[in-house]
Amino acid sequence: MVYNWIEGNGKMVYLTTAGKLWVNIGLIVLSILIGGLVFWLPYLKKRKSVSLRLFFAENRLLFYTALALVFGFISRTAFLDLLPGGLNQDEASAGYDAYAIFKYGIDRNGIRYPVHLVAWGSGQNALYSYLCMPFLLALGVNEISLRLPMALAGCISIFLLYRLLLRSFGARTALLGMLFLVVNPWHLMKSRWALESNLFPELLFFGFYLLIAELDGKRRGGGCFFRRLSSDCPLTVTAPPISFCSFSLSARSFICSSKEKLNGGKPSPMWPSSASYVCRLWRLSTSICSIKPPCIFYASPFPN
Repeated sequence: MVYNWIEGNGKMVYLTTAGKLWVNIGLIVLSILIGGLVFWLPYLKKRKSVSLRLFFAENRLLFYTALALVFGFISRTAFLDLLPGGLNQDEASAGYDAYAIFKYGIDRNGIRYPVHLVAWGSGQNALYSYLCMPFLLALGVNEISLRLPMALAGCISIFLLYRLLLRSFGARTALLGMLFLVVNPWHLMKSRWALESNLFPELLFFGFYLLIAELDGKRRGGGCFFRRLSSDCPLTVTAPPISFCSFSLSARSFICSSKEKLNGGKPSPMWPSSASYVCRLWRLSTSICSIKPPCIFYASPFPN
């Protein structure tokens, strides 16, 4: 059987070796299908007017892009239970707290639905533990369920990088940039390792992507949403200043654009003394964070 049921304080799914194999096969198949959509969806829209051979001849770059996406997805999602071998102590800590919060509503230190985990005593970001919970419910507590959220975040970042470069520089540059990220050892290892701090590059990049989309008028409000998520990143001291500065600059640009509309299209000075403005915001926000350092570990008790 793929699943066995074991009794603890409640029923919990246990994934056997055969079950893990089937999950890995499913992830590989899904990677092929989702990556292939980049090529097949445009073809299906034109299949009545153009043959597959002609479409392939005219869209070789699109086909190579689909291959790169498939390779990138498979290399980040397949056999997470084997590579890297075993769980790092921080991976195990995040997974244990995720299980405890999911089952009992408290982490292993007895804090109810914490915003920031105590972990080993120095603090640990809680966002990744919460992201693990749907996978723990579906697959049980194992390496795959703990590492899959990070792997999916890595796959999404590959696709969004391609979209961002395609919008700005064209198909050839987008393919080369995406290939660089696909074969990048740092990104590959980061995506297969369930350290909660590894979410920071993804959150920052997602925020940047949605901010660009927001400025283009395609995703209103998306940039603000992911700037809020980035405040739960591992850099507890620097993230609040960055978020505060970016939010303030966005608000300032919105006010300037509103003034421009009120002036009948007459341009308003949007960025006077931008460098000094950012510096003042940075100094203010870092001063607030440094007044009482224990405050940066919000929602978790700080030892006396």
